[in-house]
Amino acid sequence: MFLKRNSPIYFKKFAENKSKLSSHSLFIKHPFIKQIPLATFYSFPSGSFLKFNIGDYLQKMMQQLASGNSDKTQDISSSSISTTIDKEQFIKKIKVLGIKVPSKKISPLMAKLKKNVLDRKKIKFIEDIPNDSENKIILLNEKFESLDNLPEEIKQILKENEITESSFHEVTLTYDCLSTTEVLSTILPVGSEIPSSFEQVGHIAHLNISDDLYPYRFIIGQVILDKNPKTKTVVNKLGMIDSLFREFKMEILCGEDNFDVSVKENGITFKFNYREVYWNSRLGTEHTRLLQYFNKDQIVCDMMAGVGPFAIPAAVKVGCRVLANDLNPKSYEYMKENVKINKVKDLVECFNMDGREFIKHVVNERKIEFHHVIMNLPASAVEFLDIFRLDQLPIDFQPIIHVYTFVKGSRKDEAGLIELAKQQVEDVVGKDHVESYVNIHNVRNVAPTKEMFCISFRLRQPNQSPNKRKIEEENSNLNTTTPSDNDKKLKL
Repeated sequence: MFLKRNSPIYFKKFAENKSKLSSHSLFIKHPFIKQIPLATFYSFPSGSFLKFNIGDYLQKMMQQLASGNSDKTQDISSSSISTTIDKEQFIKKIKVLGIKVPSKKISPLMAKLKKNVLDRKKIKFIEDIPNDSENKIILLNEKFESLDNLPEEIKQILKENEITESSFHEVTLTYDCLSTTEVLSTILPVGSEIPSSFEQVGHIAHLNISDDLYPYRFIIGQVILDKNPKTKTVVNKLGMIDSLFREFKMEILCGEDNFDVSVKENGITFKFNYREVYWNSRLGTEHTRLLQYFNKDQIVCDMMAGVGPFAIPAAVKVGCRVLANDLNPKSYEYMKENVKINKVKDLVECFNMDGREFIKHVVNERKIEFHHVIMNLPASAVEFLDIFRLDQLPIDFQPIIHVYTFVKGSRKDEAGLIELAKQQVEDVVGKDHVESYVNIHNVRNVAPTKEMFCISFRLRQPNQSPNKRKIEEENSNLNTTTPSDNDKKLKL
């Protein structure tokens, strides 16, 4: 009676492309919910190719609505619908060019042909010839229509090996042979941007599906799962990263409901629950790049350390002492575990504090003079630079601070972006607190007009003598040494 009176179930047609796909959604209305899609039914003009099992979903939905608990409907809609792709719809036959090759020449010839042979999963590009044990057929890439169509270097190789016989061979392509892009371009509307790339975090594939493709998210997730054997779970990001603990909401598109991952980056193992902490696999190169500034006799403070992607490599690869802090209690616990896993307990000390309080603790209570500070919280790290102002925390040494931030502007205007990055630093800490800029590095492009930068500068509070701390020779040369040169010097 509750559903009949307050929550009528109805079908709503939400997309149609006559040359591609017709689709309908089953919606449910509820006084406290706008519109929740229960299931989506897709079909080719030739017939259905996706099937949904919504029995369990409907039962769970009604239980939640009856109990008044509508907050978890997103989780149910993300994980309770089982999507089955009708793979027979993708079967097709193609003709490919094959060359007749003496069996004894197969191995040396393959070394030269390389990427010019048929490259399809689960299809062999070398075939036997019935009643001919002396020769075999090598199937060439499907883009070649004849021997005349081959690149000149390949023609020369065939000529040198006296290979002149060719013929066309029929090859059956199944769903399993097709790439992610090929499958999705068949399913999604014409002109859609195919989401074939994603972030891999252990066994989890993390997608960031655009609004226009959101109705197709379950299909996209299923294809990603099918095409990547190491992937066990596919998730989609929902909303922005939380400003306090740097988590972000996500929905499971398909696969296992398991967020405990083990990631190996540059030879170092990290374990954590992906739902509880911040991790970005795209920063692997940056985690290594920053090591060029450290040496084993130095002390590094990591103010926003997360699970340890900067702190632990500094201890493992360089051998320096690291004080690593994160506000998120979960990150702190996983960081301690990762310190044990990578056997650097004697070098890394972990803290669970606010970033500013952490620096005060190290300076005032521990009386430690550190050489470097890492501040990897691009959305707001520059705001924490105020702790290094003379009126906040007088210090009598000059660390190099590596602060990460987002800068808006055109990637083509690198000089302009650098000036904007410097301005962000000086607006908070003050120009009179910057002795020199050691390096300003463009880490990566985040959006069409948004870049992530790392600004490395040497701090000097106004009351300090320029020679208060002797600057090491290797650090004094950082302005004239390119990161690539330093990378070569550092044996990782």
